[in-house]
Amino acid sequence: MKITVVRDRLAATSLLGRLLTDGEFFCYTLERRPDAAEAPSIPAGSYALTVEPTHNGRLWTPRPDRRLPRLHGVPGRSGILFHAGNTSADTVGCVVLGYDVGADSVGRSRPALAALMARLEAAEGPHRAVVVDPPSVRIV
Repeated sequence: MKITVVRDRLAATSLLGRLLTDGEFFCYTLERRPDAAEAPSIPAGSYALTVEPTHNGRLWTPRPDRRLPRLHGVPGRSGILFHAGNTSADTVGCVVLGYDVGADSVGRSRPALAALMARLEAAEGPHRAVVVDPPSVRIV
């Protein structure tokens, strides 16, 4: 399966976008603003994507084996997950998912994550994630 994260707009504390699965809209995304000091943003590019156990006990996962989608091969970064949350306070450098989008937040995050995981686990791998910065959004 191919997942595409299309970043759409910079908000006060976050970078909002859309997640496509095999070219079709699936849900919204939220990342910390790229100018946040805690973690640099994920560079635009194509990355391997797996679903594997996480050892971060604070993150919600719909799976008893604590599996979450994880990006691999991101320059200078590791441990980048797709996970549940609502605002930039819920992530340091990962991608938060939601079915609803606000001015600086996403909502219905847990159902969006559970549905994405079900799709990934039902699809044959290997999976790829492409992160896209449209020309209208300047990521620094």
